[in-house]
Amino acid sequence: MNSSLSTCFLLGGLLAAAGCNGATTSSLFFTTDDGGQDAYGCPASDDCASLPDGAAASSDGEAQQGDSGVPAEQACADLADASCTQLATCSQIGVSVDFGDLGTCLARRTLNCTNSLAAPGTGASPATTEACVAAFSTYSCADYMNGNPPAVCRPQPGMGATGAACAFDAQCQSAFCQIPLGAECGTCAEPLASGGSCANLAHCPSGLYCTKNSKICTTHAQLGEGCDSDTTCGYGLTCVGTDADAGTQGSCMTSVSADGGACDHSEKTGPGCDSALNLYCTKSDTCGPYAFAASGDPCKFVDDAGTYTSCTGGSTCVATPTTAQTGTCVGPAADGQPCDTSEDDGCVTPAECVGTVVDGGVAGQCTFASAASCVMADD
Repeated sequence: MNSSLSTCFLLGGLLAAAGCNGATTSSLFFTTDDGGQDAYGCPASDDCASLPDGAAASSDGEAQQGDSGVPAEQACADLADASCTQLATCSQIGVSVDFGDLGTCLARRTLNCTNSLAAPGTGASPATTEACVAAFSTYSCADYMNGNPPAVCRPQPGMGATGAACAFDAQCQSAFCQIPLGAECGTCAEPLASGGSCANLAHCPSGLYCTKNSKICTTHAQLGEGCDSDTTCGYGLTCVGTDADAGTQGSCMTSVSADGGACDHSEKTGPGCDSALNLYCTKSDTCGPYAFAASGDPCKFVDDAGTYTSCTGGSTCVATPTTAQTGTCVGPAADGQPCDTSEDDGCVTPAECVGTVVDGGVAGQCTFASAASCVMADD
């Protein structure tokens, strides 16, 4: 399976927040009951002395300027610019599919960052943020898209002891805020190891994602490794040879990267096309570019066209039944609006649907984590 991977990890790394559930799949691919693509491959001290150099923990909910001398707003604008530029560089369609446009990407990531820096007890600061920005010069697309950030972009330890209330990983001494699925706030806890259950969690620790079916935290399969609809391949790879009926895994192969190149739309004997290069495998087994549609418009094979139409702006292509040739782009809901992830009606990233867990999803209201979201247990 050729995955267009979520880039929530950056917001869930250095500045980790709710709203980055690793189980969420990109709207580039047509949603199916098993969480896969359709038959065509479509898509431990609590004082600041324990913190790293330059990490001026906030105990009062005010964003700190820190040792870098750069205001929080500027540091966050720099990080948003670096991350959105990296997304556009690594995926020709990433910004459009996830956010709709570059301006929205910049605005959403800046806001999330400033909220994180203002969170009580955070170990993140303008200095650590700028250190992460500097690391982008050596940040590979594979690591970026696979959710494997460099050390300086991972959560920085904060002041919260185990059990303290949190909304961001960097509020915790353990650098992991364990947020239940459907909740706005969580508690500081030891990070789950690879293989740990994320069935009832909003997100996995930095560097891991939550599998669609088995609900465990893990890394994406690499070239030559086993894969299926649950264990997805990493950046630039396709899962080839999976047989769900027989329970047989496939293996990750390099996706076809040439427009007009030969591919296998069934992904049974050969790879599909590299979606990051705006390519999908047509019914005639050649790679071609996607067409795009906004929320509310038809998607998939519109009017029996040979071109696959993908949704933009974080919306998801939904059809009833799922085998139908045409669907409709649905969502995402704006901040403060009703959402239901069990019906593929999610929120504008990185907001999270907060409410009641139903049918494996959450029905509630789109909520953006902020400094006022949660109060530290000892406040």
